[in-house]
Amino acid sequence: MIGIRNISVAFLILITLTISCGKKEPAADKPGPETFLPATVSGGSLQRVSEIRTFVGESLWEYIDGGAELYYLYNFISVATADYKRGSVEILVDIYCFRSPDYAYGLYSMLRSGDAETIMLGVEGFVDPVSISFVKGDYVVKLIGYDDSIENSRAMTDLAQEIAGSIRGTAARPRTFQLFPDSGKIGTTDRLFAESFLGRQFLTDVYTQDYLIGTDSVTLFASADDAGTKFLKWSQLADQLAIKEPISGTLPFDEDHAFIVNNSFHGKIAVGLRSGKLIGIVRYSPGKNNFLLSWLETIR
Repeated sequence: MIGIRNISVAFLILITLTISCGKKEPAADKPGPETFLPATVSGGSLQRVSEIRTFVGESLWEYIDGGAELYYLYNFISVATADYKRGSVEILVDIYCFRSPDYAYGLYSMLRSGDAETIMLGVEGFVDPVSISFVKGDYVVKLIGYDDSIENSRAMTDLAQEIAGSIRGTAARPRTFQLFPDSGKIGTTDRLFAESFLGRQFLTDVYTQDYLIGTDSVTLFASADDAGTKFLKWSQLADQLAIKEPISGTLPFDEDHAFIVNNSFHGKIAVGLRSGKLIGIVRYSPGKNNFLLSWLETIR
């Protein structure tokens, strides 16, 4: 790993520009989302009754004006949408394509509420009386019905299963989530923040998971940081704002590169470098050192 104290400001700027530009590079060829909108489902009783409409890149604003910015953060490529009908049942389907399965799951994780009723569809799905959403591979699929009838629910389920079966791609969470411990996890709280984790623009591609420790909840986070650029920027900012303090106790961070940030909204945040990753815990206190120590020792 490059020595943290030897990273120049110019080098930091170059790295940042390289990462930012890299996220905008054209994606490799992959099936367009329109590929997965069948003409008929369930023996032909559920039929597509509209033309397939597609919106690519910046044109997403034409479809979801006011909500497109979140999709752009996760490297949105295109969306295909169509209407389906069976008797009195009407369903709208949107299939969004992203540059990678991690970004597709990241967007999905932001759409899913903490109390969502999840289903095993693709990597994961969630349902409510009038909608089904799920993620698989590079795609996030959203189905919206127009009433909460049993017939509507069955038709949406049939269509969702048909689409999920036609999409090739991973049906597993991003591998970075495997860094987090299993014990104490709070369900449906794993998230990927593409940008501005904790309100800091330089904290990009940060994976998080919430935990219950006794009666307290905390958030663990991890992000690739081989060159230590995110760590150094955070350390310098904390110094400038006079919100930085050392971590008490002995924790296995690389070369003792670690500190505490006093955040007026999130409380204390312990952060450090471990095996080329930015690692930390939100709502930290010294009483959580054993929990943090046990986690750090599993990261190699």
